[in-house]
Amino acid sequence: MITIRRKEPPVPVDDAPEPQQTPASPETPEPPASAASPPAVPVVSRRRMIRTAWQRERWTVLIALASVVVATTLAVLRSVPAVAALGAVVERLGDGALLVSVLVGVIGTLRAFSGAAREQVAEAVADAVAEERTKAERPADQAERPARPAKRVGRWVGFLVLPAPLMYGGSAVVVLLVWAVYVTTVPPVIGFGFDGRTEGGGSGTGGGGHSATAGAPPASPFPSAGPSADPSAGVSAASPSGSPRSSGPGGGSPSPNGGGSTEAAPATWGFAFVRHVTDPVGSTHPLTASPQHDTNDEANWTYGPWRLDPATAASAPTAYHGGTGRQVVTLPGVGRTGGIVLAQAYDYAGTGAVCQPVQWRRSNADEVVEVACFDHTGAPADIPVAVLFLGGTGGSAYAAGGERGFVHASAPAAQSYTPGTPNASGTGRISRTGRGAYTVELTAGARSVQVSPVGGAARYCALAGRTATAVRITCAAPGGTSADTAFVLAYAGRGSLLDDVRRPQAAAVVVDDAGGPVVSSWWLTKPGTPTVTRPRTGHYQMKVPLGQVPSFTGVTAHGGGYCSVELRNDYSAKDDVTLYVECLDASGRPANSGFDLAYATASASD
Repeated sequence: MITIRRKEPPVPVDDAPEPQQTPASPETPEPPASAASPPAVPVVSRRRMIRTAWQRERWTVLIALASVVVATTLAVLRSVPAVAALGAVVERLGDGALLVSVLVGVIGTLRAFSGAAREQVAEAVADAVAEERTKAERPADQAERPARPAKRVGRWVGFLVLPAPLMYGGSAVVVLLVWAVYVTTVPPVIGFGFDGRTEGGGSGTGGGGHSATAGAPPASPFPSAGPSADPSAGVSAASPSGSPRSSGPGGGSPSPNGGGSTEAAPATWGFAFVRHVTDPVGSTHPLTASPQHDTNDEANWTYGPWRLDPATAASAPTAYHGGTGRQVVTLPGVGRTGGIVLAQAYDYAGTGAVCQPVQWRRSNADEVVEVACFDHTGAPADIPVAVLFLGGTGGSAYAAGGERGFVHASAPAAQSYTPGTPNASGTGRISRTGRGAYTVELTAGARSVQVSPVGGAARYCALAGRTATAVRITCAAPGGTSADTAFVLAYAGRGSLLDDVRRPQAAAVVVDDAGGPVVSSWWLTKPGTPTVTRPRTGHYQMKVPLGQVPSFTGVTAHGGGYCSVELRNDYSAKDDVTLYVECLDASGRPANSGFDLAYATASASD
């Protein structure tokens, strides 16, 4: 039997079946997460974490930064007359801005370090990562479009127009409310050195003192160091007694704090020099040799009737550093209702500094005087300062009877008024002839006139002219803009500003500088002739052939601007006094100027 086998045709190579591959084993599904295990937080970069935290807290940071910018801007612009004229408004806004920045910083810090904040940031990061994954899975044509620039601008406009705190964060709402309450109710006691009191005024707090706000107690603490104060504890804040009363045209009102009446009190005086102005703020030191300062560089120019009475000869005036540019001087035993205070800057560095009284009042038997000092831009600055207090308008057993007078011009906006007892002596009507321009009638001959602006905002007052019976005064803000300003004026003719037969030695000198410095008028209690030279622009050297420490020196510019004392030497030799005076224009640049000089010495006469 024959078996026939069929031959299979050859299979083409191209049609050969592909070798079979071993199928991959399917992935083993992950077991579901246990209900007890926490959800996994995606791992993200530190950069992403910081960016997310910024997105959540940026408004808190921006509000704090904006507050700092506002406060800094107000501090820089405080020398601009238009800004400085706003007074209390500017200071309270500045204080409020600082307070906001502090509160926001505290709130932001607490939120940043709280556990809830960290959890919120972690959740936000997780949401952001999930959102990025979702975006990556979207089709390209459905991807989210980037925000338009107009939309971004709209958000910023909304931030500027609407209160950002109301839009972002409950904590910021609290900050805004606190700021509003602070600005409208809290007195300006932090400040940049702005006083916050409207210039002008009359009798101030209890004791018949004078502040720059008419009929209102001083807004800032006005320390007092009367006989009952503990010297080791520093100067304590004074508490007004009774309701304040203003001193209007025609005379003063009775003071609510004992002894304050329109009746003339015996005349008195006292002067002091504060050189150690950089002591810690809030500290008090006696103006004599002490453990704090073992030299007599303050006692040499500090003196008053307390030194002439054996019962009080050991008393010493004190100086309290109330803040940058602020000193509060207590003169023992010479407290009077009313009176005036002259303040003279001692600008050793030649920077164009100026000082002025802010307020003064009687505290028990003492007189408490607050002064403010500024640099040439009008910014508060710690500058050595001398003060002279003249009080009492009645007869004194020691009155010399010379030509002397003083006045506190406390109504800068009034067109015409006549201050009376106890705010004036030897003066008549005051007339306002223009913005920052006044005429003061004098009832006695004046050979040397001294003027100091009054208040917490920097001002300059100068002599614009004089007649036999009146002087013209002009006042301006830093930069030269005329400004209505309260001021004090004192003058001397043939006599000392002190008007005390026990200490009569004095000099009254008038210097003109039209084509060169010349002493055009003078009066001395001893024979001799004062001389003056000008080594360079705006700087003068004067020689006066009388006097010795202790003493007070005052200078007032002619025309405009202001003058300060750079240096004095009345301690090297008796009756050989050298005084160095600098004069500047209203912008603080050295400028040639005439000036009036008053020198009163308490050294015993020969």
